[in-house]
Amino acid sequence: MLNQEQIEFYQQHGYLKVEALFSESEVYELSSDMVQVIENWGNETIGWQGPWRDHYLDQEERLNTKAVFMA
Repeated sequence: MLNQEQIEFYQQHGYLKVEALFSESEVYELSSDMVQVIENWGNETIGWQGPWRDHYLDQEERLNTKAVFMA
Protein backbone atom coordinates (compact mmCIF):
# COMPACT_ATOMS: atom_id res chain seq x y z
CA MET A 1 0.00 0.00 0.00
CA LEU A 2 1.30 3.46 -0.87
CA ASN A 3 1.48 6.21 1.70
CA GLN A 4 0.42 9.80 1.03
CA GLU A 5 4.00 10.96 0.48
CA GLN A 6 4.52 8.31 -2.22
CA ILE A 7 1.25 9.24 -3.92
CA GLU A 8 2.18 12.92 -3.96
CA PHE A 9 5.65 12.15 -5.29
CA TYR A 10 4.14 10.10 -8.11
CA GLN A 11 1.65 12.83 -8.95
CA GLN A 12 4.41 15.44 -9.07
CA HIS A 13 7.12 13.46 -10.89
CA GLY A 14 5.23 10.77 -12.81
CA TYR A 15 7.20 7.85 -11.40
CA LEU A 16 7.80 6.10 -8.12
CA LYS A 17 10.73 3.95 -7.06
CA VAL A 18 9.42 1.05 -5.02
CA GLU A 19 11.97 -0.84 -2.94
CA ALA A 20 11.80 -4.63 -2.51
CA LEU A 21 8.86 -5.04 -4.88
CA PHE A 22 10.07 -8.54 -5.82
CA SER A 23 11.77 -11.16 -3.68
CA GLU A 24 15.32 -12.25 -4.49
CA SER A 25 14.05 -15.49 -6.04
CA GLU A 26 11.52 -13.59 -8.17
CA VAL A 27 14.24 -11.24 -9.42
CA TYR A 28 16.42 -14.24 -10.31
CA GLU A 29 13.57 -15.89 -12.21
CA LEU A 30 12.68 -12.69 -14.08
CA SER A 31 16.35 -12.10 -14.88
CA SER A 32 16.74 -15.62 -16.26
CA ASP A 33 13.62 -15.18 -18.39
CA MET A 34 14.91 -11.86 -19.74
CA VAL A 35 18.24 -13.43 -20.69
CA GLN A 36 16.34 -16.04 -22.72
CA VAL A 37 14.23 -13.38 -24.43
CA ILE A 38 17.32 -11.37 -25.37
CA GLU A 39 19.19 -14.45 -26.60
CA ASN A 40 16.24 -15.58 -28.74
CA TRP A 41 14.88 -12.26 -30.00
CA GLY A 42 17.45 -9.53 -29.42
CA ASN A 43 20.37 -8.12 -31.34
CA GLU A 44 23.18 -6.69 -29.20
CA THR A 45 25.16 -3.73 -30.41
CA ILE A 46 27.34 -1.09 -28.82
CA GLY A 47 24.58 1.38 -29.63
CA TRP A 48 25.11 5.03 -30.42
CA GLN A 49 28.70 6.08 -29.86
CA GLY A 50 28.19 9.82 -29.60
CA PRO A 51 29.96 12.10 -27.13
CA TRP A 52 27.32 11.48 -24.45
CA ARG A 53 28.99 8.12 -23.72
CA ASP A 54 32.15 9.88 -22.54
CA HIS A 55 30.12 12.33 -20.49
CA TYR A 56 27.83 9.84 -18.72
CA LEU A 57 29.79 6.57 -18.65
CA ASP A 58 33.14 5.79 -17.10
CA GLN A 59 35.68 3.66 -19.01
CA GLU A 60 34.42 0.32 -17.65
CA GLU A 61 30.80 1.23 -18.38
CA ARG A 62 31.70 2.31 -21.93
CA LEU A 63 33.27 -1.10 -22.52
CA ASN A 64 30.42 -3.10 -20.99
CA THR A 65 27.29 -1.12 -21.88
CA LYS A 66 25.37 -2.40 -24.88
CA ALA A 67 22.05 -1.72 -26.50
CA VAL A 68 19.64 -4.57 -27.17
CA PHE A 69 17.21 -4.21 -30.05
CA MET A 70 14.33 -6.61 -30.31
CA ALA A 71 14.01 -8.21 -33.74
